[in-house]
Amino acid sequence: MGFISKSGKKSNSSENSIESFYNPSNLSSEKTIIGKTLIIDGEVKSDEDVIIEGKVNGKVEVGKTLTIGKHGHVNAEIKARIVRIVGKVEGNVEAGYKVEIVPNGHLTGNIKAPKIVIAEGAIFKGNVDMKINEQVITPTEVTPPPLEKEKEEKATK
Repeated sequence: MGFISKSGKKSNSSENSIESFYNPSNLSSEKTIIGKTLIIDGEVKSDEDVIIEGKVNGKVEVGKTLTIGKHGHVNAEIKARIVRIVGKVEGNVEAGYKVEIVPNGHLTGNIKAPKIVIAEGAIFKGNVDMKINEQVITPTEVTPPPLEKEKEEKATK
C-alpha cells in the first residue's frame, strides 16, 4: 500500500515494517505514511506524525514528528517539531524541538533547531543554527550540600 492515514495500519507487509526503523512510542496514534512507490511534487502539510518512505519534492510542514524513512528521499524545505532522518534529505531543515540523523541517514542542507543529534555513520553537509529566540539561558546557582563535618559542627553549637 502506498499511502496510509490515521489508522497507521500497513497491509501486506512481509518485509521489515516501517515501525521497525523507528520508536513507535514517540509517534502519536494518528500518523500518515507516504509509501515507497508514492512520489509527491508540491507541498505536504499535516498536524499529525508523518513517515515518508517515498519521494517528496517541494515543501514539508508537520506539526509533530516527521520521519524520513529508510527508503525515503526528500528534496524539500522541511519544518516540523521533530525531524528524524533515516533516509536521504536535500534541503534545509527547521525543527521546533530536535533534528536527529540516525546511522546511514543523509542530510545535505542547513539545520535550525535547539537540539541536534548526529549519530556515528550519519552523513551531514551544511550549517547548524542552534539559537533559541535569541535568549541567553543562564544556569541557576546551586549550593552544594554541607559536608558531614560541617553538619556536626553546626549541631554542637
